[in-house]
Amino acid sequence: MRISIVSLLFSMRLATCCECVPSGVKAELRSSEIVFTGTITEVDSARVKFAVHRVYKGRVPVEFEMPNLVLGDCMAGFRAGAIQLGKELLVYAWHDKFFAEGFVTHYCSRTRSVEFAAEDLSKLGRGRPPDPQK
Repeated sequence: MRISIVSLLFSMRLATCCECVPSGVKAELRSSEIVFTGTITEVDSARVKFAVHRVYKGRVPVEFEMPNLVLGDCMAGFRAGAIQLGKELLVYAWHDKFFAEGFVTHYCSRTRSVEFAAEDLSKLGRGRPPDPQK
């Protein structure tokens, strides 16, 4: 009986959790509306502001804001610890029907610190400068 209860609880945990299935750079690029590198210049409880360096997909201005969502598994938002003033990120993002504030990223996306994005950056190529208008 004890084993059955433990098995049931473990099965319920697996059923309710989201597991991140790794995607390749090309797949992540296809599923994203915008992809860019930028340094975090401002952070508050509602938003994260970036100074954008390079754009790999979409139209992204020199200064770009995203909602400051730091959520857990299976949810839109940055990974915990990713949002630090002065940190440079590679961001994969898209519009989400639940977040009217603009573009969001996802816990399971390939959004990460540039220092850990060598594979992505080599496959994405040189990119282009951001749009001059804000």
